[in-house]
Amino acid sequence: DDWLLRVYPHSSGTTLRVAAACVDSGGHATQQVYDFCRKREARRIWSIIGRAGAGLPLIKIGARRTRQKVALGIVGTDTAKGLLFSRLALGEFGPGYIHFSRDVDDEYFRQLTAEKLMTKHVKGVPTRVWKQIRARNEALDCAVYAFAAFGSLNANLERIAQRMKAFVKTSEPPMPQPEEKPIASLAQRRMPPPRRGGWINRW
Repeated sequence: DDWLLRVYPHSSGTTLRVAAACVDSGGHATQQVYDFCRKREARRIWSIIGRAGAGLPLIKIGARRTRQKVALGIVGTDTAKGLLFSRLALGEFGPGYIHFSRDVDDEYFRQLTAEKLMTKHVKGVPTRVWKQIRARNEALDCAVYAFAAFGSLNANLERIAQRMKAFVKTSEPPMPQPEEKPIASLAQRRMPPPRRGGWINRW
């Protein structure tokens, strides 16, 4: 929870906070995840479980379950991985391009690309499935859940970009020290509260 409550400085002079997060409840600590997320749903900290299959929504957060009394989110893992890998294939800056921190090591990228979309025949029918090709894939799982958390916001990226531009215009930019270089933005954005309406197609 200390990480989820952290405030991150942005080069524009404003600050960023974690707008939403997904915690996997499908492992051995299901009840602990339910207990943790139940108290934090107002902050959009969702208990989720992944579900494979073509055509599933990126995330669907259901009503509170009767027994656990927690809002459980169903993440369409195939949908999320398809979005992620399509953006990893982008080689130029622009919409959808993914920016990574300079201190990310090679092991992270090996885990991020630890699965491959392959064709498998199920009862004689060719079916596209994601197959794990490396031993570790935690980075990919975390990226999938981050995509799902972002999806839960129904964020209007165009409106966010306009607000950020307006903030920069009306704020005095921080002056770098003579021996330092200005910090470069990594296209981070502050998310507003969720609104009604879809966003996947525009994104």
